[in-house]
Amino acid sequence: MNKLIILLMFISCNTKQAERPKTNEISQETKTELKKENMKNENHKLQMIDSILFDSESLGKVGKFEKAREKVNSAIKLSNELGLNEGIANSLFHLSKLEYKYGVKEIAELSFDKSYDMYKVIGDINKLDEIKEFGIELFKYLGKEDKLVQLKNEPK
Repeated sequence: MNKLIILLMFISCNTKQAERPKTNEISQETKTELKKENMKNENHKLQMIDSILFDSESLGKVGKFEKAREKVNSAIKLSNELGLNEGIANSLFHLSKLEYKYGVKEIAELSFDKSYDMYKVIGDINKLDEIKEFGIELFKYLGKEDKLVQLKNEPK
């Protein structure tokens, strides 16, 4: 009789263990929630960077080119710290526009090339179109016919 009781207790304990969910497995719903939360955090960080870039643009418009460049540099630094490639690409694009309007247009080409390459990897079609428009204007000014043709022939 004692053996039967022990056997029943053993079976009931094993059954209860099998019914318990494993704590180290994450449900699909939890994974989805975590992804949504990460996207919200990333969007918030990008908004902070965009705010810095807006300040930079405003400073450039009132002739404070060096301060504007410092703002762009701080946006690049913050983007690097946060690991946001989109923030880096945005910052480089703003730097390119800033250099084109108020600085050295040849340096604008370097920033443009890097931001354009980064956006191709990111895959933001709308932003790529905006960058291409600017690139066409930039390369026309610089007389870079080969780059102009290459940019115009780039598939969407």
